[in-house]
Order: sequence, then structure tokens, then C-alpha cells
Amino acid sequence: MLDYAAMKALYAAEIADFWQQLGPHPSPDDVHFYLGSEIASHDHSRLADLMDAIADLRTGYQKSWDEAYTPYRRGTVLARFEGEFQYWWNLQRWVNHLAAQFHEGDSLPPVETLSIEH
Repeated sequence: MLDYAAMKALYAAEIADFWQQLGPHPSPDDVHFYLGSEIASHDHSRLADLMDAIADLRTGYQKSWDEAYTPYRRGTVLARFEGEFQYWWNLQRWVNHLAAQFHEGDSLPPVETLSIEH
């Protein structure tokens, strides 16, 4: 869990740095590279790594739960891992949509909008 927490903090800083490097009016090629590849690619990106990590943690947590407890309330606890996974998956979709819709002359929204709530 500590590795995952550290990964979230490190990746947040890296993503914010990418955003700053892009500036307010980046080229579509730069947007596709940084947003589409470095941040949100389905294979090797910051968000894919976070999804892989939380999925692995869920599996390990379930195994530990099964060794120590009865199944009672296990589903409720494991749903929190599912919620975290869904958050990253939805954010990945949002970033990929932004990258796909970005055209020459468009403004990059502020990094603070990098949230599924926006």
C-alpha cells in the first residue's frame, strides 16, 4: 500500500510537470505524446500503471482477507479497490478524449481540470 501511495504522489507531480511543459497552447503532436502516451496510454502510462497497481493490491488484499477472516463484508471492502480502479479508468478515458479532440490552436485546460469531476 505504501508503494501505491508513493506512486500516486510521484505520478501526480510528473503529470503536473508534463502539463506545465506543454504550456497553454501546445502542438497537437505534443499533446498526443504527453497526454495520449505518457499519461493515458492503455499499455504503458502513468494511469495504466496506477490501474495495474490497484488491481494487484485488490488481489493481494482479498487473499489476505480470506486467510484471516470469513467472507462476511469482504465484498464491501473489495469494492473500495474497484472504486479506485474505476476512478483511474475514467480519468484515463477523459484524458484520451481530450487528446483525441485537441487541434492546432486549441488551449490546453488548466491542470486543475484533470479530474473526472470536470
